Amino acid sequence: MPHRDEVLHIIDGPLDTEQKKIALSRLPDNAYGYIIQNIYPDLRGVVACMIYYNKTNTNPIVIYDTIRVADKPQIIEVVRVDTVYIEKQAMVMEKLEPKDEDRNRKIRYIALKTNIAYDALFLPNVALEFALGNRWTLEVEGMWSWWNTDDSRRYYHRIQSGGIEVRKWLGSKSKTPFTGHYFGLYGMGGTYDIKYNTDTGYLSDCSYSAGLSYGYAFPIAKRLNLEFGIGVGYLGGEYKKYTFDPEFNRYPWQSTHSRTYFGPTKAKISLVWLIGSGVNVNKLKGRR
Repeated sequence: MPHRDEVLHIIDGPLDTEQKKIALSRLPDNAYGYIIQNIYPDLRGVVACMIYYNKTNTNPIVIYDTIRVADKPQIIEVVRVDTVYIEKQAMVMEKLEPKDEDRNRKIRYIALKTNIAYDALFLPNVALEFALGNRWTLEVEGMWSWWNTDDSRRYYHRIQSGGIEVRKWLGSKSKTPFTGHYFGLYGMGGTYDIKYNTDTGYLSDCSYSAGLSYGYAFPIAKRLNLEFGIGVGYLGGEYKKYTFDPEFNRYPWQSTHSRTYFGPTKAKISLVWLIGSGVNVNKLKGRR
């Protein structure tokens, strides 16, 4: 019998009957179904016996016949007793199955990812995506860079930003999250200071964006996905233009501007590491 020790522990425990049924139905490998099919019929079979009596004749019916044997009369009592009928009624036990929500417990998945497109542009980044249920997920991401050459008057690259995104993955609920097509709603904010071998640099103490996203992800290994995505929306904030004054070794402001932009605001080619049991197992088996 599967999970014999756990079954005996539950039966001998202090729980009442209903609590024991619930505890047994939650055992894996359909252990409760095995008990019902193979053990309960022998332990819990019930036979009902009903005996009917004739109310008018409670005594045996006695008929006296005279039988002549060897010319010697003898009286032999012939007793005829009414037949007693016993009805057997079998009790049909309802087959109990574990509830679907107990058998298929929800597994919480987490995805750790990095956008290799940004990594290639010397912008290290990391993101975490959490499964919320019903193929809804929440992603939190951040990126940080602070690069400059020995002569920072020519090259300067500083970007810090973070964001959050709510996604709805399409397809069957039975599929593993973080795979297939998705649509999302995102918001981001951060700062930057950039100057690439030009006379003018750009600095923003506060920039922000929000919009809609679309993407697609597919498994490349049991715990690895490859994800492609794009975000389209609004980018706003204030930034300043500055230059370098070699005479006084300073960076004077040239002008201040407000940014108002509608269009693509982010792109992703992300490598995704899946954390959780059973991820992508069925998909990979189907591809072999």
